Amino acid sequence: MSEMQSAAFDPLDPPKRAITADVVVLTVVDGNLWVVLQRRGDGADEPFPGRLSLPGTFVGDEEELLETAQRVLRDKVGLTVDARQLSRSGVYDLPDRDPRMRTISVAFVVLIAEHDHRTFIDTARDHGQLYQVSKLIDGGEDSQIIDQREPMAFDHVDILTEAREHVRVLLEETDAALDLLPPVFTLTQLREIYDAVWDASLNPGNFIKRVTRIDGFIEQVSPDGISEAEFPSSPIESDAAWMVYESVPSFNSVSTSDHAGSGAPSRRLGRPPRHFRSAGSAKLHPPLRRPGSYFSRPTSQE
Repeated sequence: MSEMQSAAFDPLDPPKRAITADVVVLTVVDGNLWVVLQRRGDGADEPFPGRLSLPGTFVGDEEELLETAQRVLRDKVGLTVDARQLSRSGVYDLPDRDPRMRTISVAFVVLIAEHDHRTFIDTARDHGQLYQVSKLIDGGEDSQIIDQREPMAFDHVDILTEAREHVRVLLEETDAALDLLPPVFTLTQLREIYDAVWDASLNPGNFIKRVTRIDGFIEQVSPDGISEAEFPSSPIESDAAWMVYESVPSFNSVSTSDHAGSGAPSRRLGRPPRHFRSAGSAKLHPPLRRPGSYFSRPTSQE
């Protein structure tokens, strides 16, 4: 701040400022990362009329920021979430970001699992409120936006871009990927979450080795005694690395003739799918770094 600006500032009569909370609702469906957006009204006094925007609102006089974010989710999106599910992803304070007045926005991210919110996700898709994140940020000929060049309201494309990076880091360092899965899942389903958020195609075998070596991240469970509600409603797929299991005789000795006496040639069975759940640790030790990221690169040897 210059001396002239500092001298002009009166602490007893400060300039007006508004604080808002914007919420980035993300989910993974069909192997892709999606965000919930809303289209602004077209009134004469509406800033950025008709453009897509993140749900948000002004912070109330008696509210904390988290309370405002929860109110946005409840009143504008139709979701009720615990404050612990919200993660602060950035602060946006460009002087001209809102044509109405000087507005500072705090952005929050919430991850919702398709398993827990399938009705909401289907409704959002039917109402044109669900958009594929990579196409909004990176573009693509088959984008769901009618006009590919249409900008989002305010600086929301910047908020969305940084929110995606924020979540990508969360998946490296915390158990945030489990927020996008049912309580019981396979390693294939877990890998698909990482593929979608990181926009990667991870090697199944290497992924299994890495995630199963992280202390406290996930633990294998037996289907016995687990309620059906803990499993995804869609069929559970076997993990890619265990589809064929030929080295143990007990898994390979079954044939159709053994059971039905049909004389049909014997067939080998794959190993049953393994199921996992959270092992309770919120932090990953060691972190699961993205391919190509700075920390995942091997140290150069001279």
